[in-house]
Amino acid sequence: LLDGGRLRLTKMLGSGAFAVVYLAEETAAPHRKLAVKCLPKPTVSATEAAALLQFQRREAVLLQRLCPQPNITHLYRTLTTRDAMFLILEWCDADLFDVIVKGDTPLLYAPDHAARTVFLQLIDAVLHCHKHGIFHRDLKPENVLLDDLPSLPPVRVAVKLSDFGLATQAKRCKDFGCGSRHYMAPEALADGAAATAGGHYHPAAADVWSLGVILINILTGKNLWLSPDPSDPHFAAW
Repeated sequence: LLDGGRLRLTKMLGSGAFAVVYLAEETAAPHRKLAVKCLPKPTVSATEAAALLQFQRREAVLLQRLCPQPNITHLYRTLTTRDAMFLILEWCDADLFDVIVKGDTPLLYAPDHAARTVFLQLIDAVLHCHKHGIFHRDLKPENVLLDDLPSLPPVRVAVKLSDFGLATQAKRCKDFGCGSRHYMAPEALADGAAATAGGHYHPAAADVWSLGVILINILTGKNLWLSPDPSDPHFAAW
């Protein structure tokens, strides 16, 4: 139990380098389902711990600035214990990656309509972020959540952009390699020309590149290149 017994963690949904996400249920009626992102407090030196805690809190601060917005995962509240920080978030039925890979939902029964429905909402979410000076930097199908999946066409799915752990307010970045490699813009790659030359990249433009790759995923169900590397002719062509 969590939050003074008001939340019951039911199962782990996923984990990453800095956090674990659980499915939770309110113990009181109407027993609403929620997602709980657990950010364990670091067990490192005091200086490193302070920097990491600031990094963890940043996601909550950015979400509070962006919400409410219908296409961004809603942050209900945060909790802090001696061992961890918790983000209590809106829970969604699925993510875009599962829909593309499994192809077993009605979302794919009408692919043209589905592409428009999903992608236009995703653009609205990213545009809202950019208008507030926030750049996501980890746009990928796994971070595009889908809610209200229909049992039959027509498609009326709701898109929710999630996971702002790598988001930044900097208009120019030098932390190359930040994000998921298959969706990174060429100039943001750690082994790209800009990094090699000691330059920088613009995270707003990098987000737009990632959106384009996601659209390719939606329309084709795959990536157009095996590796995001100039030696891959398909990647080099883009």
